[in-house]
Amino acid sequence: MKLISQNPFRVLGLPITSSEREIAKRISDLSTHLELGRQVKYPADDYLPVKVIRDIDTITDAAQRIKQPRNKLFHSLFWFWEPPNNPVNEMAFEELQKDNIKRAIDFWHKGINSSGPTKHSSNLRNLSTLLLSLSLSNTFVDKALLLEGIEVGGRFFGAEHFSEFAPQVLGQHNSHNHLDIQSSFVEEVISQARPHIDKAEGVTTVELFRSFLSFPEPLLATTLDNLTNSYIYTINNAIDSYRALVANDKSAEGDYGIALLNEVEDKVTALKDLYASN
Repeated sequence: MKLISQNPFRVLGLPITSSEREIAKRISDLSTHLELGRQVKYPADDYLPVKVIRDIDTITDAAQRIKQPRNKLFHSLFWFWEPPNNPVNEMAFEELQKDNIKRAIDFWHKGINSSGPTKHSSNLRNLSTLLLSLSLSNTFVDKALLLEGIEVGGRFFGAEHFSEFAPQVLGQHNSHNHLDIQSSFVEEVISQARPHIDKAEGVTTVELFRSFLSFPEPLLATTLDNLTNSYIYTINNAIDSYRALVANDKSAEGDYGIALLNEVEDKVTALKDLYASN
């Protein structure tokens, strides 16, 4: 998922909690290094198998994308959160730097399922980010990773996890509508997954919606609308087309009715399953 692999914070080599001053200094330092032909590497560069592209254009773009507080919070949801004093995170990130992705996932699984002091909001956030980053490309989807990444992300948005997270990212600028940011996250994930929805070797709409059931209740209605709009649009278009055919040839009305049913039956069934899931 490019939104993660080329995340502004990854490009700049900064934690998501960086201040405006720290961001400005890093942009200046990186620009100077690149103008002198020096390549710079940061530990987080190795958190993902996809290499980060760091040049003048991507640095400028990264700076613009997190310039406004709302955008900074949005993009922070697609990168790792590294609060201090979290041994689970420390062990997981160490494994990522050694390309031991499975061990990192195992550490975060233990962290989110533990009832002890290692259970932190950041473990949920980081596991979701890693799973989503590995699950999607332009031509490929790993359904299991995608669905789990979404489900874990929903658990992060519940309870007090997001309320703990947002002030650490935004500091004094933490006045944005949290539900609006969460809705944008949902819309972006669906947008990234859309090329693979209801395709062979992809993910069904029903499976995708069920993975969002861990999200706060107010988000589920808009998520359902987002996923069903294409079905409803296709069904309505088919009805209009066959209505026009019947108007020109009423003698074939029965045949047209059967043809219409065959064309939209799978979509109607999917809609029934979706609303039943809700």
